[in-house]
Amino acid sequence: MLQLICQERFRTLGIPVDIGPFHNHGTPWDAPPATGTAPGQTAISFPHPASHVAIESTNPKQWNPLAALRIEIVANVNPAAARTLTLIEGDGAFRFSIMEEALEASFAGPSGPGFYVRSDETYAPDGRFHHVPAHRWATLGVDHNGYSTVRLSIDGKVVGEANVAAAVPPVLAGGVTIGNNAARTNPLLGVIDEVRVWRIDPTEMRQEFWCRPHTRATARCWEEIFRAVREWGASHPADLAALLDMMSAQQWGFVRALFLLPSAEQTEIRAILKESARLWCEGLIDGNEMRDVLDRWIAALRRNGLAPSASNRELEAIRKRARLDHAALACDPKAAEFLRLLERAVAGS
Repeated sequence: MLQLICQERFRTLGIPVDIGPFHNHGTPWDAPPATGTAPGQTAISFPHPASHVAIESTNPKQWNPLAALRIEIVANVNPAAARTLTLIEGDGAFRFSIMEEALEASFAGPSGPGFYVRSDETYAPDGRFHHVPAHRWATLGVDHNGYSTVRLSIDGKVVGEANVAAAVPPVLAGGVTIGNNAARTNPLLGVIDEVRVWRIDPTEMRQEFWCRPHTRATARCWEEIFRAVREWGASHPADLAALLDMMSAQQWGFVRALFLLPSAEQTEIRAILKESARLWCEGLIDGNEMRDVLDRWIAALRRNGLAPSASNRELEAIRKRARLDHAALACDPKAAEFLRLLERAVAGS
């Protein structure tokens, strides 16, 4: 699930106002108002070398983590005005721009060169060069799913696509710049009406976990479990770091592998996950319906060479030291039974 983190508009005298939930209002520099997409409506222009809108990282959590990233910008430009025209840049994370009249995007890698895509013959699905429209309003987009694919679009049509092998890193202290690059050397020399930015919702897993009907006793049960885990982590920092690193690497690699499956397999797996989420949110986690869904889930994974191993010695050793076993779930019998059904499905019994 994606989360809207910025929806910047310039409807009142070209003043940057974020109408999204996080209020990432920008500060304009040498960026005068311009005629917008409708009569009487203003936009913002970037006519000079230093023209830009700065969004400071006053609340880094809004731009960290990103992982997946979707950007849509409604703009009116002359793509031939300069060799490089910047739409938006996130310090140390991403850049979305126009170069030699083609749309392009680049992303920083975890440790070195990152990933790149462009709307030309090399990356376009139809093998053609796609020019950014000149002197008219167009919606320019980039969509990085966080795991396997990044796509460019012009007015909703995919004009560039590339496989990627890393998520989008967080924005660094320099914040986000609209209409220019962070160094203020590649102004857009055009007009922007609206900027929308989404990321992966970092609260999605917690929301899905608590969608299951629960009593006060169940809530207290899990609060105690989480408290015990935090206390264990505080006294065993090396074990905690190893556990988190293993879980993060396994989760990312697993989800990426799912995204790389053929579309028919992805459709089947999505249907299974949707059914399991329905059962979870209805509290039906310990019966035959959930057992059958988990069996189908593991069978689909096994068919695609993705079935989880029934044992991981390093992970099991840490889990035992942390006492993260069935006994910890004694206060939530339904969850304990769900875990047994999952282990049964993995073991193939």
